[in-house]
Amino acid sequence: MSYMVGFGNKYPTQLHHRGASIPSIYNHSAKIGCNDGYSTWYTSSKPNPNTHVGAIVGGPNSNDQFTDSRTDYSHLEPTTYINAAFVGSVAALINGQISKEENCLHLQMSNNYDNKTTSNMAYI
Repeated sequence: MSYMVGFGNKYPTQLHHRGASIPSIYNHSAKIGCNDGYSTWYTSSKPNPNTHVGAIVGGPNSNDQFTDSRTDYSHLEPTTYINAAFVGSVAALINGQISKEENCLHLQMSNNYDNKTTSNMAYI
């Protein structure tokens, strides 16, 4: 089991993340209000419609068990304090070893429903 979304054959599919768990405007053009997001999408047992590739979640519980359910926010939320530590560690490892053009972390967000892909570039 990988706790990094999109890495390996088995990874979390129900992140506790609004952008990942609510459909894209390209697929669901009707307005989704704040309460609609909670009442309609939060409790859904389906995988998130948007894959938040590269996000790292909290991992297993104290009994080394992992339940892929977005309602389990303490284990399925891609928090800043987890992801920042990973990015900072990787940045320290590659610092000075490659050129500025190669020193680019390419994060990709894929939309599972319409196969549209958007990319964001972050320089370390």
